[in-house]
Amino acid sequence: MKKAEYIDSVLEQVRCKAVHDPLKRELETHIDEQTEAYIASGMTEGEAEEKAVETMGSPNETGIQLDRVHRPDHPLAMLLFIALFLAAGFIIYALLTKRNNFSYFNMSISAGIPLDSAQKYLMCIPIAAAVTLLFYFMDYTVFTRIPKTAYVIFSAVLFVGMELIFDREMSRRFVFYGTMLYAPLMCGVVYSMNGKGFKGFVLACFALVVPPVFINIYAPCISGAVMSGITALVIMTTAVSAGRFKLKKRTAYLFMYIPAALGTAGIIWVKLFRASEEYGLHFERDYIREILSHTQLFSQSGADYSQLSSSADAHLLTAVIADLGLIAGIAVTLIITAFPMIMLILSSRVKNPFGRITAVSISAVFVFQTVCYILANYGISTSYESYVTVPFLTNNPANMAVGAALTGIFMSVYRRRNIFPEQNIVKKTKA
Repeated sequence: MKKAEYIDSVLEQVRCKAVHDPLKRELETHIDEQTEAYIASGMTEGEAEEKAVETMGSPNETGIQLDRVHRPDHPLAMLLFIALFLAAGFIIYALLTKRNNFSYFNMSISAGIPLDSAQKYLMCIPIAAAVTLLFYFMDYTVFTRIPKTAYVIFSAVLFVGMELIFDREMSRRFVFYGTMLYAPLMCGVVYSMNGKGFKGFVLACFALVVPPVFINIYAPCISGAVMSGITALVIMTTAVSAGRFKLKKRTAYLFMYIPAALGTAGIIWVKLFRASEEYGLHFERDYIREILSHTQLFSQSGADYSQLSSSADAHLLTAVIADLGLIAGIAVTLIITAFPMIMLILSSRVKNPFGRITAVSISAVFVFQTVCYILANYGISTSYESYVTVPFLTNNPANMAVGAALTGIFMSVYRRRNIFPEQNIVKKTKA
């Protein structure tokens, strides 16, 4: 049997078309090396190739084995968790709407039909499902095709879009949601610099930090600035620890962590705590503490939380504790916390490098949101920007769509965690 015929027979057994090209190269390399060895021992080229193909074994058995290894791995547990999360979210909104009318969370659509918070959430569920599935079946390595160009274009769109939105609050929300979507684009930029030295490392740090932080501070959207900085730090740390750059790791860590610590501290102090003291932004934190001081374990506390900001996203957990009791609040907190923790665990199981760094970056975004959300809802920190929420527990369509998109990309990575080999992605990136 000839080499080409053998390889075609093997690939017929492998159902995942995405791995056909790298597997073909791998099989060709192995057969060519064996052929050269037989030629060196005195065989003719034709005899050597036939002998090399023969040593590869049955093409059907080889193909079946490769199909098992490269079969997509569907994260069914995570899909089930999302479904339960959406169901729990609707129940929470429905209970709060029924018990306390949730009147300050109501809205009117263009036709003038009033929608309560539960109805708004119900409308968001199909959006979440559609967006998650869309990105779930997407080839996530698209972020390696033209990473730098895509990064520049996305930054420009984010900045121009912010300038075109006249409402300041809507503008900040637009920037924050856009900043969440920076994560996979950042990974593409870092991966395109694979094998670079210190200069490449510095350039990658600059590219990942400066555009998103500048846009967020200009907005101003402090939460987005801190989130983008933390995401960039996680991505660069993962890349350095995996040896993506040719430099001493200790030098890289010092270069990253010292400026990151100083910059984060400066932003938090100048833009958050100091501004909070000057403009009375600690009002919500103190108000939440007052609400929670009347908390009952299993029943409604009777506390009035109508003066909280008009975003059901931002203080839903506080409302749960006030209306349904502390035990219900703790249960919701555990559900909220479980989601990014599951992501971090699944990230560690992704074998190909680009997939792992993408999964970790998305997990970092959700961990940041979850920590900020919980701290704000328990009155531990000031809720400086009310659009810092958690995925799938929001009745804001844009917020729901962005969280669902990142979740879909994450699951796309996990689905193909054994499929895209290193050399395949590197070749696409350099092309």
